[in-house]
Formats: sequence, C-alpha cells, structure tokens
Amino acid sequence: MAGQSSPVCQACGVEPIAVQAVSIEDTVDFGFVPGTRYTLGYLCTGGPTPGALANTDSRVPYVMLNRYNEGATFLTDELTQLYRIGSQGLPPASDPAVYCMRVNAEEPVWVNAAPLACNANRVANQVSTFLCGLAARFDNATVPAVCNAVAESDAVLAANPADSDLADIEDYTAYTGNNRRIITVPIVETAAESTMVVLGFRQFLIEPAANDSTINAADQNGR
Repeated sequence: MAGQSSPVCQACGVEPIAVQAVSIEDTVDFGFVPGTRYTLGYLCTGGPTPGALANTDSRVPYVMLNRYNEGATFLTDELTQLYRIGSQGLPPASDPAVYCMRVNAEEPVWVNAAPLACNANRVANQVSTFLCGLAARFDNATVPAVCNAVAESDAVLAANPADSDLADIEDYTAYTGNNRRIITVPIVETAAESTMVVLGFRQFLIEPAANDSTINAADQNGR
C-alpha cells in the first residue's frame, strides 16, 4: 500500500529495489496514490506480462539493485545478505556506497537477480530470498520452504523481530505497528535490465497476501 514520505536526497538502510514510477510527471508521489494497494512484481522480459495480485489496483514492476557487499566479514554469503536485506533493509556499513542511495545516482541491477523471460514463470533465487526476508517482517520464527537452504537464516531471523501490527488494513493511517512493515524504496523512471537513475524515494506498507497472514516468498512472479 502506497504511503507518504518526506523528500530526501539520500536515504540509508532502504530496500535496494528500483520501483518503476506510475507517472514521472508527478515529482512528489511519482503517480502513486496514498492509500492505494499496488502489486510490486519483478520485471520480466517478453510476454505475457504477469497479472496483479488480488485486491490490488495494478501491477508495478521492480528490480533488485546491486548492493552485494563482497567485502563483508559477517553474513558473507550472497543469499544470506539478501535474506538480511529483505528483513531489515540495507545494513549499516562504513562505506556509504554500500549502505545508502542518492537521488540522480546511477544504479545497476543485482547481477544474479537479472530479469528472466516472462514465459519462464519464475524469478531468480536471489529474488525469492529477498522476499523471504520481507516475509520475516510478518513471521520471524519460520523460514519459508523456498529459503530452507539459505545459510545462517537463524541469525537473520533472531536479529529481526516481526511487526507488532500484522493486520490487513484498508487505511494506512490506521497502522499502529513498529514500522517493520514499512519499506522505503528508490523510484526510477523505468525498471530495466540496465543501469537506472534514482528519481526519489517513496514508502510502502507491506500487506499480507489475500487470505494469508504473510506474503508468499515463493511467488513465481516475485510479487
């Protein structure tokens, strides 16, 4: 669900996903209507384009931006880092280039999370692992089956509590949790397989999938 956030030139600890603007003519909300539910679906190539999830207005494509920290000395595995990023955002680092993102900066796609063909009806394992991290914001006691092989997932879950408000709500102002389900993401003109330029940042409240208490980390379209 789209929310509102103050304009900033740099954001740290955000989710490194490039979400495509609904309208670049709107330089404040980028076409997103606060309180409206959107399906953020992973970019794929060719057709047919996957649909939106139930009870959402439309599907908006996104891609993972490369923040793999090859110099990390803690939780060094790529998939473990993605699990951690999904569950808490970019972790603190001494190098701002790893921890932060800036407006007008060029950002490349996460190498091993490159978009696949739409007719393949699947996403890269890196995308599913990121979604497992997002799912931990609803339930930090269970590792989704699609992420059973991720190293040190227990350490990631132990450090990241679930949100205190897990309700599926219609009005985002009614949310009373501890902000675990609120994500800040970069907005780009067009989600692409190549380098993209950050236009700004927006916040979203993650809602559980229809008739469920969390999101589906194994969703074949990365939604």
